[in-house]
Amino acid sequence: MEEQTKIGTGAAAGIALMALLEPHFFEPYPKITAAIYIVLIAVTIWGFAPPFLRFARELSRRFRTMWPQYLMVLAGILFFIGLVAFLQMSATTSKEPVADTRSEEQANPLDRTVSFNCYGGSRPTHLREDRRLHVVEIVRPADPSRTNLAIGNTYFGQGTDEIKWGEDFPTAFYKCILTNHGSAPLFRVSVELTAYWLETLPTENGTSSGDVFATATVSSPTLDLGVSSKNEDFFYIVNMSECYVRLSFPETASVFRATDVSTPQKIKLISPNTMEPMISLFPSPIKTHPGPKIQVFEPPSTLEKK
Repeated sequence: MEEQTKIGTGAAAGIALMALLEPHFFEPYPKITAAIYIVLIAVTIWGFAPPFLRFARELSRRFRTMWPQYLMVLAGILFFIGLVAFLQMSATTSKEPVADTRSEEQANPLDRTVSFNCYGGSRPTHLREDRRLHVVEIVRPADPSRTNLAIGNTYFGQGTDEIKWGEDFPTAFYKCILTNHGSAPLFRVSVELTAYWLETLPTENGTSSGDVFATATVSSPTLDLGVSSKNEDFFYIVNMSECYVRLSFPETASVFRATDVSTPQKIKLISPNTMEPMISLFPSPIKTHPGPKIQVFEPPSTLEKK
């Protein structure tokens, strides 16, 4: 049989084989279909074997006489593939951020040892055990360019621990707690909060907040944080203005260590346990307040006592 006839027969068998690769034909007659597949595969191989064998013999003969040329072509292809892979890896490595080992080495060991959290509530009714009360009063800025827009007061009791607030004094207070999770006491710990004053817009049901018209930094009172059961202290924040006020949580704190009471250290705070690190203060019901009926004066430094 001529070679062209064999090739044509093998091609026809291959086409028939592709046409019969259907599940609906194989499932009902698996044995018959398998036998047909075997016959068609054998016919396809029989038809295409002569030209493939001739091509293989020719390729083998050429390789024996021209193997240096083929080897050079193969080496060139492999070199090109390796070069592309090397450049791709270099580009990927250059995009990766390089760790700042220098900043890690110089990181303060007190970082992430102090936490700051605030909780809304009502105004306190009694002084603390040390007969004092730290309160940061947010006032309306008469001049938006001013930077000292909050008053930090420390109230001391006089004769009684009960606080006699004025009747119209705001009732909404935020209690802010600083906690020392480290093993060494810290002194004169303070934080700075960023305050935003928003316009108060009248509505049918009362008021709503508008655009920000002033911003400034609000400093907390300085607190001493011990360890164990005395590792936290707190202060209050109250809005004394007729504006809406928002305070963003601080990310750092200023502290003094017992080993160096003359140089403050700036440390990173533990992230607050809240989804929105922001305090929202509603406007005060009146514009001016008589204040609590207790004595107010600057307290002595607790660091000096120690």
